[in-house]
Amino acid sequence: MPFHIEPLGLTSATVLSTAEFIKKVETGVSTWLLQGEVDTSDKLYLLRDRKEPQKDKAPAQITLRLRHYLILVKTRAHREALTSIMLSTHMLAVEKLRWVEHGHPRVDRAERLCRLCRNEVETPEHALLNCTASLELLALRHDFFVELLIALPHLHSAVEQMDSINLLKRLIAQRPTISLVAKFAYHVLKLFYDVPIYRPPRTLV
Repeated sequence: MPFHIEPLGLTSATVLSTAEFIKKVETGVSTWLLQGEVDTSDKLYLLRDRKEPQKDKAPAQITLRLRHYLILVKTRAHREALTSIMLSTHMLAVEKLRWVEHGHPRVDRAERLCRLCRNEVETPEHALLNCTASLELLALRHDFFVELLIALPHLHSAVEQMDSINLLKRLIAQRPTISLVAKFAYHVLKLFYDVPIYRPPRTLV
């Protein structure tokens, strides 16, 4: 266990002491996840600073919660695509070239370039929001934003002013259009996956 907690004495345990022990474990797990994983992992940057709606309260940061996209996105492939983006389990270059694989060496982050434009690091926010190297991608993005802004016109300023990471977080946080976002993510990832990943040529020493 990555955090310390006094063990529960099973021979003297009561319903009350067991409930208190469970609460301590949940609190410990929540704190560990928040501090040791989400806030320090460069893979989980899209999970940071999330606020959950609260009834009669201001939105609050809650580490352990069944997220809205796991419930509201009914199409499994779309849900899995969005979840892979959130958890960095996708196959974009920023993640895939992190590892030594089939004789290929690890690639420095700055060289994990987009397979379409080869101008920027191939991250989820680049693929979804920034890359302009594919007419099909541009059409997908155009249609997505038209539909999104019809449903949520108040996001116009965010789309125009936010950087791509914070805009992507903002889009994922919108419950009414989360199925639209997940569908868009699925089609963009599919478009990228249909093209071989770009690996920079090895430097000869």
